[in-house]
Parts: sequence; C-alpha cells; structure tokens
Amino acid sequence: SAPPPLIVNAGQKHMLTYLRKVWRGYNTRRMVCVGLKMGRFRIDLSHPKMQELVELRLDKNLLQVLPPAVGTLVNLISLRLRENLFEKLPETLSCLVSLQEIDISKNRLTMLPRSIINLTSLLRLRCGNNNIPYTLPSNWIEEKVQKFLLSYVRDTIGKRISQMWGNTSLGEFFAAWADLVHGQDVDVEDDD
Repeated sequence: SAPPPLIVNAGQKHMLTYLRKVWRGYNTRRMVCVGLKMGRFRIDLSHPKMQELVELRLDKNLLQVLPPAVGTLVNLISLRLRENLFEKLPETLSCLVSLQEIDISKNRLTMLPRSIINLTSLLRLRCGNNNIPYTLPSNWIEEKVQKFLLSYVRDTIGKRISQMWGNTSLGEFFAAWADLVHGQDVDVEDDD
C-alpha cells in the first residue's frame, strides 16, 4: 500500500526512510518504524511477511487508530506503540497469543481494553503517562482479572507491591496502580 500522506508530504528522503524501514521489517521479522510521524497506519497487515513478525515498533508516529487487523499478527512477541495519540486500542489485541511485551505509554488512553486479560503470554505491560483512571470498575475485578493484575504487579513492580498485596487491601493496591499508570515510583517500605 502507498505511504501515508504525511510521509509523502515530508519529502523524498523521509519517504525513502519509511520504505526502507517497512522493507527491512518484511525481511527481518522485526518492523521498527519509530519517529516517522506517519499520522496514519497504512502498512498492509494481510501481507504474508507481516504474519511472521515477532516485533512491531510504531513509537512516535502521531498514530490515532490501530487497525483491528493487528490481531492477525499471532507470532508477535513485542508490540511498542509508545508516544502516539491512541485513545483506545482494538479488542483484537486478545488474538496476539504470543505477545510477551506491550508498551502503550504516553498515549491518550483512558482505559485498557478488556481483551488484555486474554494475553496469557504477556510478561511486561507498560501503560504509564495515559489518562487511565486510578481505580477500575468493580465489575471488571473478576477472579481472572485479579490473577492477571497480581501476576503483573509481581512481575513488573516487584517485591515491594507484592508484599503489600499480601495484606489484601484493594485500596492500597489501587493506590499503587494509580502510581504505576502515571509513571511514578511507588514508595513502600521494604522489611528486608
């Protein structure tokens, strides 16, 4: 497919950089299109080479919409969408069964998609500097979600908050969650 209009309008050098990065992604299984300021996502996700991608980095591209077809990239291990303009993400993210890392920091997100709990291979979720509320709706806290959050907290923030979780205080947990989604360190004393 043709390059996005912002790429074309930026001049020949910018367009060649874009095409080179897309071509490299097709051939290396790692598409790194960072800082191109595409404005729109115009990469053909149905291309057979795209189905082999293990890494997709689209940081700093002024993107507002991620096409639902991203869910077809079942071999994807790392998805980085940092510093864009996303307000929401497609529910098809739940199809990314191999995904281990997703970075959606510094966007305009107000909530995480429900489908994120289906990412059973996920090891790292970065979502700081968004407009995600401090607390989650009570009907969202189901057993599976609690297990996911517990696993996420232990793997990402480490021992300090997992010790706090042992106190079973949801208030303390959500305070820590608020600090996490706003990119702040959590100050919890360590007994060691």
